[in-house]
Amino acid sequence: MQDLFFFKKSVDSLESRSESFNRSIFEARAVQLDPPEEPEQPCQESLTFNTYSTTAHAKKTFNANATESVLLNTGFVNELMNPYFEELMVSEIFGLLIQIMLSIQLI
Repeated sequence: MQDLFFFKKSVDSLESRSESFNRSIFEARAVQLDPPEEPEQPCQESLTFNTYSTTAHAKKTFNANATESVLLNTGFVNELMNPYFEELMVSEIFGLLIQIMLSIQLI
């Protein structure tokens, strides 16, 4: 394992993609079966015609994906470090430790 340090400017970005469609919130006929009051009786059927939901959203989003990327920069690097950077570029798995250094001025 090799440690590589990127101490110059870095840029974080997040790109998202999704698809959406307009769905119908209209119900032409709704059937509801209520349990009987006595066990021997059949279920009570109630019908409603031409209704729509006032709370359901017509636009439906699906297939949402996001990609996060980090652009890193180093200072001057000796040519002998090239194999390490090449290995980093073709690696499928690597670890990234981000340390944030803050400078605070008290007035």
